Formats: sequence, structure tokens, C-alpha cells
Amino acid sequence: MPSGIFSEPAGSEELDALIREYIREAEANSEEGVVIVPDVPVSGTLSYERFRELMDQVNRLIGGHSAYDPEYLEHSTRVPQTYEGALEEYSAIVEKDRYTGAFARIFCDYMGLLLSLLPVFLAVARILKDKREQASQVIWSKRASSSCIILSRYLAALAMTMLPVILTAACCHFRCASAAAAAGIPADQLAFVKYIAGWLLPGAAFTLAAGFLISELTEGIWAVLFHGLFWFYSIFQSFTGLNGNFGLKFVPRFNSFGNTELFFSQLSDLIVNRIVYLALAVLLIMLCVPVYSWKRRGGGIHYGKLCKSRHGSL
Repeated sequence: MPSGIFSEPAGSEELDALIREYIREAEANSEEGVVIVPDVPVSGTLSYERFRELMDQVNRLIGGHSAYDPEYLEHSTRVPQTYEGALEEYSAIVEKDRYTGAFARIFCDYMGLLLSLLPVFLAVARILKDKREQASQVIWSKRASSSCIILSRYLAALAMTMLPVILTAACCHFRCASAAAAAGIPADQLAFVKYIAGWLLPGAAFTLAAGFLISELTEGIWAVLFHGLFWFYSIFQSFTGLNGNFGLKFVPRFNSFGNTELFFSQLSDLIVNRIVYLALAVLLIMLCVPVYSWKRRGGGIHYGKLCKSRHGSL
């Protein structure tokens, strides 16, 4: 089943009976006919390994990629918070996050969803406007090098992409810092700056670079299609790790206010993740330079063929 697509498995008496048996083993309530009861107590004799095994078998029986998937269960398990635990969490927010850091993470979590997709439209709009205004020939005739043209346009687009993010973050920071000051908490004045630069900028840079390269090759809207499919896959891939588990996911998620210790325990993974995508962004924009130079010499893609001039094909 494709990722993120709902599929209702066809039931049968044998399948229902088998699943009922697994659930009865996992729950403390052994009454006949009970299948789903809110807040069902777990059997005291059931080990965690056996529980994972039962849930994995149920997941396989109904076709996989369900809420019974052990990986999904691992990241959606809830543990009751004690007073001592809540006090430790509050202390971590005050001392490590210095209040504004916790809000900056939530800000980056949601803003990252947008910045991993929307910049590609800016890249495509550039090439379409050049075609509509027939500006390409004028630009190609300039003495400026291809690297100068591509890098200047790319950096300008990246700056315009990040400007609204920075302004929005500034508004959020002032409100958070004011609340922290009213509570007598020393706020981190650079929290949003650090998180935006380290978390959001690499994703936006990669999206723009991919859009620049694909649109230069195709001179159309194909970049929106290709990157849109990649974004769609990345979003559903991140659903199993809304509180970390970054790996090499293009859209890292940490959709939780607080959980400071959990975040800092995975911070090195996030840093590696962002460095990888920043390096890929640099690579893609470097590849865009020779493509642009090739087009200035008369190359292009026409009707699916690579052309080295307006009258010849490779």
C-alpha cells in the first residue's frame, strides 16, 4: 500500500477471531466479546517484547502500514507525567531552552513544512517569466559569467524566501521574550536566529536549488511536479517521527513543546541531517552553472532530445 494512503482491509471470520485472540492476550480484561474499550488496562504478565510481537502480527494481518506497526507504536506511546517529571521538564525549558528555544522548535517544525515546498514555485516562476518576457537571450548576451548570474539570482531568491520567515519569527520572539521577562525567566535572545539558520535555511536552500536545476533543464513546471512528489513522500515519511528520529528525512519534525532532554539527545542527528541537505543544495546549484552555460552556447532540451545548437542534436 502506498505511504499515507488509507486502505480498509477486507475482514473475515478467521481474521477477526485471530485479532480478537491477540487483543485478549494483551489486555487485562478477558471478558468474551470485548474488542475495543477506551483505556483498557494492559495485562500484568505481558512483556513489552511480546506486546510488540502481537502488534506486529496484527499489523501484518491487516496489510501493514497501520497504527499497529511497531515503529508507529514506539513514537506514539504516551507515558503518564508525574509531578517530579513535570518539574524536571519545566527546569529544562527554563535552563536549557531559556524559554524561547522551546517556542523556536515549534515554529521551525511548522514552518519547515512550508519551506520544504513553496520555494520551488519561486524557482519555476523565474524561468517562466524569462520565457514570457523573452529575456533569456538578453541575459545570455551579457558579459557576466554563468556562475555570477546563477549564484546572484539564487541568493536573491533565497533571501526573499527567508525574509518573511525572519519577520514572522521576530514577532514570535518579541511575544515570547516579553512573556519570559514577565515571569522572571532570562530568555535566549538568539534562539529563533539559531534555529532558523540551522533548521530552516538548509531545507529552503535545497528546495530552491532543486527547483533552479530542474527548471533550467526543462524550462517548464516540471520542477513543481518532481519536487512535489518528493515533498509528499517526505511528509508521510516524517509521520513516524514527530518527536525526533531525524535520520536523513528531508522534513525533520519535532512537534512538541518542551521535551527538551529528548531533543538535545538527538541534536547531533539533526545537525548531520541539515549539513547533508545543505551540501546537496550546494551541489545542485553548482550543477546548475554548467547547465546554464550549455544553454548560453545554444544547448537545450527540445521534444525530449538534447540539442547542442538550434539546428543540431546530440
